[in-house]
Amino acid sequence: GPQVARRAAAPIAYLYFAIPLWEQLLPFLQSLTTTVAETVLGVMGVPTQVEGHHVTIPSGHFSIVEGCSGKRYLMISLAFATLAGAIERLRWRRALALLSIAAGLALVTNWLRVVTIIYAGHVTQMQSYLVANEHKSFGYALFIPLLLAILWVARRIGRGQQPAVAPQIAAESERRTARAVWPVTAS
Repeated sequence: GPQVARRAAAPIAYLYFAIPLWEQLLPFLQSLTTTVAETVLGVMGVPTQVEGHHVTIPSGHFSIVEGCSGKRYLMISLAFATLAGAIERLRWRRALALLSIAAGLALVTNWLRVVTIIYAGHVTQMQSYLVANEHKSFGYALFIPLLLAILWVARRIGRGQQPAVAPQIAAESERRTARAVWPVTAS
């Protein structure tokens, strides 16, 4: 009945993270990342010229490709926040707040990564390890604190809420559910 549907809704909804629906966000996230990089670098005094998703600075050229859009950061952060919200048993309003915070943190972390790499290229004449060799490990180094921040936020949000169901009532509900399921499984 309704109780089983409520219990199954979250695990079934979690499967939406595996659907390639996220690919639809790529053009928007790429444009957003490019715009933020251009704005922040301009504020930092780095002369930039942007054409599409290509950023040119006096020292060289960068392309903000699909992998730099932040889609993975966003998708994994939302999935992680959903899991953290379920573990903390957050009510739907608090869970939505957690998801919003996780999405914002994921975008800002990705923007920080992109701007840092471009700025490193600017100040080192494109000789920085992040520019010359590889920058994926830098992304991972930023991603781990992002996940820890999401866990911390989930804990903080979960502290202020009242338990949804008293433990005694929950135990009684479990016993009733088990008694109702037993005849069906014995058949």
